[in-house]
Amino acid sequence: MLPSCNRLAIFAALALAVVMPLAFEDHAARALAALHLNGPAALLLLVIAILGRAVRVQARPFTGALRPTAAFPSLGLVPFAPDWRHAAGAPIAVSVGGCLVPCALVAWEALALQQHGVSLVLPAAAVLTTVAVCFAVTRPSDGIGVPADITAFVAACTALGLAPDHAVPVACAAGTLGPLLGAELLHLGDSVQREHGVVAIGGAATFDAILLSCLVAVWLG
Repeated sequence: MLPSCNRLAIFAALALAVVMPLAFEDHAARALAALHLNGPAALLLLVIAILGRAVRVQARPFTGALRPTAAFPSLGLVPFAPDWRHAAGAPIAVSVGGCLVPCALVAWEALALQQHGVSLVLPAAAVLTTVAVCFAVTRPSDGIGVPADITAFVAACTALGLAPDHAVPVACAAGTLGPLLGAELLHLGDSVQREHGVVAIGGAATFDAILLSCLVAVWLG
């Protein structure tokens, strides 16, 4: 369960997402345009992400080893073939709504920025900064996930500081990849060895952090 401060922040953001567009319709339209989306597309993406949280692609981590299959001394060739074995630890479940859909949005934003002739160097720096902060504040060994409010704050600040002309898509990308890479993938080894159940990529805490970050990003426009 999320800490109460995170739940309050998410509820407040959702309330703003519903109420604010009614009062600032032009601003909302500009923000969605900055994300290279329109209203129906953004709503459809949100619905797919929420429904997709219940869909997971499960896999078990592997360790690989190369073993010789045959030797041909006369030719000086020793072919090798991979010998894959299951690794000890928990299986991994990748959430469609919490990981794959947000990553698809980030890829869309990166492609759109490139098509507009925008260099991805500063946006990448904003993403890496958010990833580093998420990695530092996450303690999977203690069961502490990435805080949604910290993720949203860091993503927004780095986007405004490093890419102010494109703060909306950059904050969205940083707030998405920050928790996925910094809080989960970079801590994946510890989580797999520690857990006895299924290790989720794009779980509840990460999804909430991504959602709050994207909502905050919209209001940067």
